[in-house]
Amino acid sequence: MTPQVLIYNITDPLRKKRLKVLLLGMKIRAKIISRDLYGQPIGVLAGLKDITPGPIPEQLPSMTDEMLILCYFPDALLNRFLLALRKNDLRIPLKAVLTPNNAAWNSYQIYGELQREDACMRKKQS
Repeated sequence: MTPQVLIYNITDPLRKKRLKVLLLGMKIRAKIISRDLYGQPIGVLAGLKDITPGPIPEQLPSMTDEMLILCYFPDALLNRFLLALRKNDLRIPLKAVLTPNNAAWNSYQIYGELQREDACMRKKQS
């Protein structure tokens, strides 16, 4: 499948444009995910079929932070993309790669997991 990035909450028009230009230059498809799709499995959002939806959490996180989910990236492209984000000063701490383990998760679930991981990393750095 074609490499693509599921994009969440990038509201600054300049940052969004810079990210889209970067993705276009690397031949990576960009897909902006709207709030009404947050309950869908990320595998479905990425084009996978036969994904059983996971449970929607009772308490939904507000999901205001920027987030990227990288789908169908070969290792070399993944490394090039992450380096390009840094070189272009596009810091987006919440990033995940689509895997068989998280394909059934919805956006709320992966966002919550990434928030916990980010908080843990920040705690270790301080």
